[in-house]
Amino acid sequence: WDPSPTTNAWTLPDNDKPEINQELCELQQCNWKFSNIKTQEILKHVPAVSFEEGMRKTLTWVDFARR
Repeated sequence: WDPSPTTNAWTLPDNDKPEINQELCELQQCNWKFSNIKTQEILKHVPAVSFEEGMRKTLTWVDFARR
């Protein structure tokens, strides 16, 4: 019995790359922006962190996950 894992859960397989197609290209160029004002007004939702802080944390995680 070998207790060592055969794969690393923190890395993505090399063969699992996204397929770039027309739909994906158009989606990334979309100019529509959605506001969360209604969720704040109707549901009284208050984001736990600002968008900027959320993006900073996300990019920090992505950097960590690539290693």
